[in-house]
Amino acid sequence: MEEKHLLLLGIAFCLTTIVLSLSQRQRDVLLSRFRLRGRPTSNVRTPPPSLPPNEAPAAALTANEWLDTFAPPRREALVQAAQSLPPEQRKRIATEQVSQHALKESIMPFTADYTKCNGSRYTATGVSLDEIRALGDFPDYAKLSGVPLPEAYTSFNIETAMPRPYRPLRWAYYQTMCKPRSCSPIS
Repeated sequence: MEEKHLLLLGIAFCLTTIVLSLSQRQRDVLLSRFRLRGRPTSNVRTPPPSLPPNEAPAAALTANEWLDTFAPPRREALVQAAQSLPPEQRKRIATEQVSQHALKESIMPFTADYTKCNGSRYTATGVSLDEIRALGDFPDYAKLSGVPLPEAYTSFNIETAMPRPYRPLRWAYYQTMCKPRSCSPIS
């Protein structure tokens, strides 16, 4: 019985020695033949695609169709942010929705300077420049964008916090945008 264990141990040792003596490429070929090394399983929690794989994707938009494509309107967020403004600023913000036709006719070009544009021009999200000026210098960005403000991390304690690990060995890096020492100064 013990002889079988010694024989199996010897065979395992010999095979391990042979596998480790091979190059990485030869090892990959050998292990792929036995299907011991395959594609690793993913633990990423990505949502399923919106379209089933058997359906064909929609045709791409042509250049002219992109002219009529706008970002989602943020008018409801604008009205909500205007609630915190003084009454004289609040009355300069319109509460009605802007039609796509009106938006397309008076959109502010990307190359235009917004400080020099007419106040009746609209951004791509359907907000006019007059309304942006009525919001003032520091509007409530959390209400306008829909992104909540960060919350304080109350369970953090500076007394028990561990520092980042110190790494005495660093990787080599090369400075490529420097003036060579052999060059003389330009006079």
